[in-house]
Amino acid sequence: GRSARMRFSIGKLRESEPMCAVPILSTDSADMPVAISVSKESTIQGKGYRLMVPALSLYDDIEMRHSSRPSKARTYSDEHKLEPRLTPFQHEFTVSLDAAGLPEHLRSKACVMSNMQGYLEGRYENGYVSGKGKNFGTFWISADTSAPVIKPVNFQAGTVIAKKDKLSMTISDNISGVQTVRATIDGSWILLQSDPKRNYYWYEVDKRFESGEHTLLISVSDRKGNTSEKEYQLK
Repeated sequence: GRSARMRFSIGKLRESEPMCAVPILSTDSADMPVAISVSKESTIQGKGYRLMVPALSLYDDIEMRHSSRPSKARTYSDEHKLEPRLTPFQHEFTVSLDAAGLPEHLRSKACVMSNMQGYLEGRYENGYVSGKGKNFGTFWISADTSAPVIKPVNFQAGTVIAKKDKLSMTISDNISGVQTVRATIDGSWILLQSDPKRNYYWYEVDKRFESGEHTLLISVSDRKGNTSEKEYQLK
């Protein structure tokens, strides 16, 4: 019988390339739902906010809903609610909020806050403050101007080091979180161990410290550059 042959060339899609790498721009109008596709990078521009969802960040296509209301005290934008609240994400999205109400001197301290995740970092650029998250919810602009708090647990000025197995303290920060902790005794660096979930830090006393005057210096910074320093005269 008769036969025919046809040849096809099938290209291989590289894993790093999504099916569609072209961003789509949607504008949310009168708070109507906006479709976000799994396979496409989506940018949604709405009143007072912008949302960028990378391709392959979702597990399924969704219809995103947005609403807003005036801000509370000590915030610098409206509160923006993105729903469905329990939408699962496998990669972070970027939410950017209009920073018209943010004083210029606070731009370096600005951050995006979320009722679901708390602090979302924050970077001011071109009139917006942007942060990354993996949970929808309510978002607003805040500013971290508070220094970390250092509280001794089992020592105070005049404590005799030789009588302690360890010196313990709590170190906390109420917005951006502790970034660096450094401690010295008489100018020499000492190792602080930590339990970050409890904001708990301690130094296992090295027996080389003999009785006499000693200076313990603790220096702490948070993720927005606020710093605290405490000095204790020990024996």
